[in-house]
Amino acid sequence: MIIQAYICGPYTAPTEAERMLNIQKALDAASMLILRGYAPIVPHVAVGHNLAWESAMEQCRRLIQNLIPGRDLVVLIPGWERSRGSKQERELALRLGIRIVDFEYLVCKK
Repeated sequence: MIIQAYICGPYTAPTEAERMLNIQKALDAASMLILRGYAPIVPHVAVGHNLAWESAMEQCRRLIQNLIPGRDLVVLIPGWERSRGSKQERELALRLGIRIVDFEYLVCKK
């Protein structure tokens, strides 16, 4: 059974360099999850970069709504708590019954 893992973390940033760093952090987390057998969904690269914030968030919400409760999960990467979008994604996952897990927990468990 393939478990999808939606990467939840900051994307927007004050500078282009910081935004690129946020994207790289999400991709690094995805690489680690692949090594642990998960199929990551990385909205940082899956959602259009030229979209207005609300349009991008709508695409992110659709990705989360396609997750299967009891199987798939939302993975919170460091910094998520400072991101307005990540907080909304987490709340949506809670309402839908999607399991939410800290990235550190997944990479540290055996």
